[in-house]
Amino acid sequence: MEHSRASPWLIEQNRLWRELAGSTITRWVGLDESAGTDDELIFIDRGAPFQQLGALRVEREHEAPLDFGGYQNDDVFGLSLKVSDGSPQFQSEWSRVADLSHLPIGKVDQLEVRIDDRAGTWADLIEVQLSVSGTAVLIVAAEIYPTDDVPDYYWADESFFVFADPTAADAVEWAHERRFTSRIISGERGEVFDT
Repeated sequence: MEHSRASPWLIEQNRLWRELAGSTITRWVGLDESAGTDDELIFIDRGAPFQQLGALRVEREHEAPLDFGGYQNDDVFGLSLKVSDGSPQFQSEWSRVADLSHLPIGKVDQLEVRIDDRAGTWADLIEVQLSVSGTAVLIVAAEIYPTDDVPDYYWADESFFVFADPTAADAVEWAHERRFTSRIISGERGEVFDT
């Protein structure tokens, strides 16, 4: 009988996403990331449909905090999780502490992961929609690239867009097609990555 040799990273990612699915979030902590050029700092206004973050942490009841991170797979960036060591999030002149007080706290009722459909044999995790005490939040691996006219919004990029209203992601004029397959993850079942 043949046994698959799943990478320890994939096994750990599946465990952490399942763990998040059964958690109670007590606080969101993050850093706004500037969408400007080298000459100008531009932070997304709270009236915008999303916030662009360079760092995001969820603090949980009776459990260690989890830090959202990213990974690169060729030209695609995806979402990952790691147990936080509790150190302050790195802040540069291009970031500031984010006001995330509008995001819901409470039990994660459901976690929906969205896997990039454009990939070949590797499936990249680009979006995660959490239902927290009945209120949805969408986190997308994405980034704004400033241009002379209208900025470009890149899906599957290295920062995070956080949508307090997930339907607003459908109205964004993404620079390339946003295609995904959804999987529901719970504390007891579900795999983000095939191992």
